[in-house]
Amino acid sequence: MGKYSEKIVELRKSGKTYKEIKAELNCASSTVSYHCKLNKIAGYCDRLTDKDKINLQKLYDELGSVKKVAKVTGNAVQTVLKYVVTKRKTNLQTGSESVILWRKRTKQKLVDYKGGKCEICGYSKCIESLHFHHTNPEEKDFSISGKSLSFDRLKQEVDKCILVCSNCHTEIHSGLVKI
Repeated sequence: MGKYSEKIVELRKSGKTYKEIKAELNCASSTVSYHCKLNKIAGYCDRLTDKDKINLQKLYDELGSVKKVAKVTGNAVQTVLKYVVTKRKTNLQTGSESVILWRKRTKQKLVDYKGGKCEICGYSKCIESLHFHHTNPEEKDFSISGKSLSFDRLKQEVDKCILVCSNCHTEIHSGLVKI
């Protein structure tokens, strides 16, 4: 047995917590955990009764926070998480979802700013089918689509464009329609 092993086993069997053993022996939590596992001594969460586990859930339902439950009960957050079913907020978005939604809102504002319909044929059914076509390619600083620049910066670029549907846009580039 190592430097700490016997003492850790002795302290753990006497009912001391990992935290108390760590403080008493001035060693790392991982050292305590390692020797307890090596000697098949249960961790604190393994000593929780079914009643304790149910009470953790009830307390979580009441307080609504894993951290608060951990603080009130003296358990580690990970222990509480192991035994409670948490409520997930459904309105949370990932960063990429937020960007996608921002781009859609911004495109809608830009389309509205340019009149909301194709300047050639009047099409306005589907916003995804409306494109910004630069009237002078030499003035073009960047393409509008897929950009997350400020609305004002995008608006400056849109001022160099006409709003056209995808059919008219294709016909412009094919030389069938003159603008």
